[in-house]
Amino acid sequence: METKWLYSFSSGNFPSRSLFYYHAFEIRIIRFNHPFQFKTPTKQRKRPGSAPSTPREEKRRSGTVPALVHGTPRRVLLDHDYAAAQPSTCVECPREYEPELRCHVCRSATIATQTDETELRSSGSDDLLSPSGILSPPSGILSPPSGILSPLPSDILSQSSSSSPSRGRTDPEYVPTDTGESSSELGPPPPQPETSGLQLSGEHKFIVYKSKLDELLTKCPVCARPASSNVKTSGSMVTYTLQCPKNHRYVWRNEPIKHRVPLLNLLIPGAIIFTGNTFKKAKAFADALGIQFISEGTHNIYQKKSVMPVIQEGWITTRRALLDKIGDKPIGLSGDGRVDSPGHCGKYCLYSFMVMGEEEDADLCGKIIHMELADTAEPSIKNSQGMEPEGLRRGLKALAEDKVNVATVATDRHITIASIMRKEFPDISHQFDVWHVAKNFVKNLKAHSKKKGFELLGAWIKHLVNHLWWCCANCEGSADLLKEMWLSCLNHIRNVHSWTENTLFHECRHPPLSEEDREDIMWLKRGSPVFNLVRDDVMKTTLLKALRQLTEFCHTGQLEAFHNMLLQYCPKRLVFHHEGMKGRLLFAGLAWNAQDYRPRDTAELTTKDISVTFSKRRSDFVLKKRSRPRVDIVQKYMSRLEEVHVNKVQLSSMHIPELLPRTSRIEKPSKEEVLAKHKSRFIKKTT
Repeated sequence: METKWLYSFSSGNFPSRSLFYYHAFEIRIIRFNHPFQFKTPTKQRKRPGSAPSTPREEKRRSGTVPALVHGTPRRVLLDHDYAAAQPSTCVECPREYEPELRCHVCRSATIATQTDETELRSSGSDDLLSPSGILSPPSGILSPPSGILSPLPSDILSQSSSSSPSRGRTDPEYVPTDTGESSSELGPPPPQPETSGLQLSGEHKFIVYKSKLDELLTKCPVCARPASSNVKTSGSMVTYTLQCPKNHRYVWRNEPIKHRVPLLNLLIPGAIIFTGNTFKKAKAFADALGIQFISEGTHNIYQKKSVMPVIQEGWITTRRALLDKIGDKPIGLSGDGRVDSPGHCGKYCLYSFMVMGEEEDADLCGKIIHMELADTAEPSIKNSQGMEPEGLRRGLKALAEDKVNVATVATDRHITIASIMRKEFPDISHQFDVWHVAKNFVKNLKAHSKKKGFELLGAWIKHLVNHLWWCCANCEGSADLLKEMWLSCLNHIRNVHSWTENTLFHECRHPPLSEEDREDIMWLKRGSPVFNLVRDDVMKTTLLKALRQLTEFCHTGQLEAFHNMLLQYCPKRLVFHHEGMKGRLLFAGLAWNAQDYRPRDTAELTTKDISVTFSKRRSDFVLKKRSRPRVDIVQKYMSRLEEVHVNKVQLSSMHIPELLPRTSRIEKPSKEEVLAKHKSRFIKKTT
């Protein structure tokens, strides 16, 4: 924190010269009651911006200038402490103005609050005291600077604070205290309601009872007389206006004001969205504790004007950095849609594109590169079933405009998606997600295994699914080899492990089985009902056709995990406006991209990197990889939100597409008509 000195002369009721000490935006004055030593008269330079001096003042000031100050610091109290605490804010409204800072006794243009030696020591200013226990001003005191404020000289800063003896050597009336608190009944100087520094969003804040504030704000900080207080609230801000019988006024606020806006009123909407909460939950929490809170209208205003532009700026910057890192090299993307509500009547659909990880693209693995939000109110979307195909179409066109070389796109087996990729994007390799294909295959087998006489099929489901994953991972990109490897399972389940009818794959890749293993395994007989059922599912036309789009072994597991994280920011049981929904989704993408999702080899994991959990689906304990430490970006964007507001940075508002009015196909009846037609089944008619 920068420390400054200010030199000024006081007159009238304060005849002695005064030394002013600035520290941490709190202006403090030290007065001495012991005799002074003076040198020869020196012409005092006029401070810039000061009022013209009267002949009487010029005569008084033309005498001498303090050379070396000796004595004991005593507390001095001036009339304009409030003006020093709020140099640019009106006491009645947040408008800015230039106050006239003058003493109520001598009318000299002096700015000060009170202090003593103990406060200087507690604020880290022991280095201003000489070994003899007196205050030694810097050598530059004989020639005051051209401005009112000047920095603390380096020779003063270099002195050791440990050499400061007790104050009692120079003042026999001094009684030392262990707490370092002021001996005056006024206590320490009043806090500044506004500071010029940034990053106030990261400052610690406390919840205070109103009765405790009333205990503190009872006396006038100017004359120490009892003062009446007027309390006003504006959102989360509380303002105390104190006025004493001498008409001294002092205003205290619990938070800074930046450009006529209480800072917490701006930061609360940002904190709600950045943490994935909603206004109603935050308001209910505040109401339960009786905490002063902002209204829903205030929240919506700052969310639209400040929070959403900051989120959009962060997303554009992060996305541009990812695109620059990708460059011209071909990449593979996984895409999937996420509807905002359960069922088949969704209002929004988010279609996300994630970079599929490779060893050479470890820094890009698992990063969200693009998101498209489709709304059923858009003219180009007829119903909720058309949102996901429209999101895919828009996303690929946007990536093409950004000159991203998309080589592969992996999706689920959506029929419309496959048709769009085949007709509109033939140059992009369309792959199916292995997990979705295996999921449908397992679903059919489990349904058959529950039938009477087909219980033996349940023992082969896990092995057949593992065989499908193994075939996709080892087919070397050949669709013909993948098909032969997959159909070989019909030989394996009959205890046949080598054959000659294929052209590329002729035997099982597992180690030879012993006689004991062959006897323990429940093999299927050719022509049995169970074998015929398995053969029909394995050789299903749709499955064999889908194998041609499984050759690159793509899966969207990480993208499904991202969609699961979206529940924190956009729960499916809540409805948001289009702008609020888009902002929450973009911030979820920022939070996801800030994490490290590079793949880790299971062989390199230690016991600290894994946990053992029970899986209800498998009815067994399974290994679960622990994620890397999470990176919290909330404080980063809270600071950016404050910085944008304080510096008046102009950001573009969030783009909202043209939306049709959400009206019903039939005319809305009146309340009287609905009430007349309403009949309850739970009211018994009396005759």
